[in-house]
Amino acid sequence: MKFLIVLCAVVAAAFAYSQKNNGIECTICKMFVATSENWLGHEGEAREAAAIAECIKVVVEIEKNQLVAQFLCNTYVKPKLDEIIQHMEDNPSDQQDAAKVCTAVKMC
Repeated sequence: MKFLIVLCAVVAAAFAYSQKNNGIECTICKMFVATSENWLGHEGEAREAAAIAECIKVVVEIEKNQLVAQFLCNTYVKPKLDEIIQHMEDNPSDQQDAAKVCTAVKMC
């Protein structure tokens, strides 16, 4: 029961935060893409695991909660991961500009 209450609170907080200017999706995307050198070199399933682990690491620094970070990364980054990677591989110059990448994949 407590888990359900916490989960509802997390979802409500994420929704409320996403209603602000760029929203949490954009913020997480920019932070995540900025750390791409830590995960972009991996291949296949190892790349996805490394990418999500890096996302969680970045989000934990802000949210200070592992469960919230996992939820946010799995909700916002994981579904767009292939698209983010594809854009960065097709446009190597954008790898240094997180805003361009996140805008191109419609997260900002």
